[in-house]
Order: sequence, then structure tokens, then C-alpha cells
Amino acid sequence: MGILAVCFWSSTVGVSRIAMESIGIFTCVAVIHVVSGTLACGYLLARGRLGPILMLPRKFLFGCGTLFVLYACCLYASIGLASGRKETIVVGLANYMWPTLVLLFSVPIQRSRWRWTLIPGALLAPCGIVLAAMDVRGISAAGLLAQVQANRAAFVIALAGAVLWGLYSNLSRVWGGPSAKGEF
Repeated sequence: MGILAVCFWSSTVGVSRIAMESIGIFTCVAVIHVVSGTLACGYLLARGRLGPILMLPRKFLFGCGTLFVLYACCLYASIGLASGRKETIVVGLANYMWPTLVLLFSVPIQRSRWRWTLIPGALLAPCGIVLAAMDVRGISAAGLLAQVQANRAAFVIALAGAVLWGLYSNLSRVWGGPSAKGEF
């Protein structure tokens, strides 16, 4: 199951873009979530774990549920707003600021201990994304900046999605408590 999750997750941006080109943004998002939600509910139902999920704290269900839905909207809107397939990859890379934001948000939200290395790591993460994006586009830093300015909405929405996922990842642990861990 774990290897399937990695395969699905790693192909999300590319497959979504191809599907959006064929059936449209909203239809694609609806199909993705109806199919994945049905599969997840079937999986949980078969293992007798659907009931316990409904017993989770309301703050977790509604708060984290809202963050998840907003994240999905941001991710797919940014992919749909990208002007082409290469820009889709760059927008997808911008969305990958979420791991850094998960770590940064864990300090105030979960009261995690932080070390001084968090700051340079958080500053270097965008540099890695920029380098990867420049390689994809085959352009200079100035050319990449011009591309971002030309389609600002897609990049801002992708970054908003990264912020939402950083919040979701931390708040799900705080609001869900021990009963929310390991349901999937």
C-alpha cells in the first residue's frame, strides 16, 4: 500500500494537468476526489475503521477537513492556471514549499523544539526549488522571475496551498489527538 501511495502522490501534478486538459479543471478535481474518497471509505469500511473516524473531535473533522479542501482547491487551481506543461511543473515545485512550512509551523503550533539549523534550512529550501525550476525551464533566474510575474496568480495560489498543507499537517496532530493517528 505504501509504494502505491508514493506512486500516486508523485504523479499528482502531471496526471492532473493531463486530465485537466481533457475534461476541465472542475470535472477533473471532482472525479479525483469522488474516486479517492470512495476508495478510502471502502478501505476503512472493509477494516471496520470507518466508524471511529466519525467519532473524531469535531474541531479535527471540520477544521482539518476545511484546510484539506482548501489545499486541494489551491493545488488544482494552480495546476489549471499554469500556462503550459512546463509551467505546471514549476507551479508544482512552488507547492513543494509545504515540507519547510510543516517544520516552521510545528514550532508555534505543536511547540516543537527548534534548532538554529531550522532557519538556514528554511532559507535554502526556496533556493532548491528555484534551481530545480530553472533546470525545468532551461532559463536564468531573471527569466524564471519574469515567468512568475507573467502568471502571478498560479504561483501565489500554489504557495497558499503550501501554507494550508503546513497548517493541516500540524493542526491534524493537535486537534485529532491520538485517535486520529494511524487511521489510514
